[in-house]
Amino acid sequence: MREKIITGTRDDGEKTGPMAKARRWAGGHKTMLVCIGVGALTAFAAIASCRTGHAGGVKTGYLAGFPDGRTEGYAKGHDAGYADGLADGMEIDADAMKPETIVKNTFPVASHVRRLHEGWRRSPAKDAQIAALGKDIPEGYTLVDDQTRTRVTVR
Repeated sequence: MREKIITGTRDDGEKTGPMAKARRWAGGHKTMLVCIGVGALTAFAAIASCRTGHAGGVKTGYLAGFPDGRTEGYAKGHDAGYADGLADGMEIDADAMKPETIVKNTFPVASHVRRLHEGWRRSPAKDAQIAALGKDIPEGYTLVDDQTRTRVTVR
């Protein structure tokens, strides 16, 4: 037995049927519906680009597939296609890996006062060191010893 959907009009003239309710709900949730639509289209485009070997409109020559080798582009299963597909498209700059392009700059840092994190306290040994130096450092701060730091940069 099929129920009949009752539609009608309220006293103020607004329709009360299920489609009218859905339209009113959608009218109040436009931003959410747009975000869901954009997300769905983005996901669809990402999946389609992986399946066709195109990424962002650029032909990569690499096809996504399954571990059992059901997708073309995989000669002997997942691992073979994965390695071959990546090796063809990757270029590593050999100059970037040379030792002379890595620069290490070592410099001294003098002792200085530093603020401690909320709830932290300096140790009794550090209190004794501060007293021996004749300095007055308030609670919540500590004295950092002399040290050397090394900054590594790649040219």
